[in-house]
Amino acid sequence: MPGLVLIIVGAILLLARQQVLSGDLTVLLIGALLLAVYAASGATGLLIPGAILTGLGAGIALRERFGPESATVPLGLGVGFVAIYVIALVYEGRSSWWPLSHSAPSAWFANDMSMTRLGWPSAAARLMRRPSARR
Repeated sequence: MPGLVLIIVGAILLLARQQVLSGDLTVLLIGALLLAVYAASGATGLLIPGAILTGLGAGIALRERFGPESATVPLGLGVGFVAIYVIALVYEGRSSWWPLSHSAPSAWFANDMSMTRLGWPSAAARLMRRPSARR
């Protein structure tokens, strides 16, 4: 089974390199493949990379629709971490808390990006500004 997964990943990467397959969909397809193999075989080691790559791939694909300044990539990463928690809970009957602790910073970063895009002052600018020595 691992050999077949490597062959399919190699074929996806070859198609992306030959520009037959869009580069934005490559990450999404590899993640979906890893999740499909996880669901079919129950190989727990494929859940984490599969969910993260699928979330990132969805965020990258949506970035093309909403523009490069959109917050879809960090939001997709957060969704990928939440998917790890939910899928493990459904398929294995138990899950750990750590994926949820990683999804919160991604969602917070996406929120800051979208607020900055709408004209609110950047959170990074406020955090990086140093106080003046003059009074």
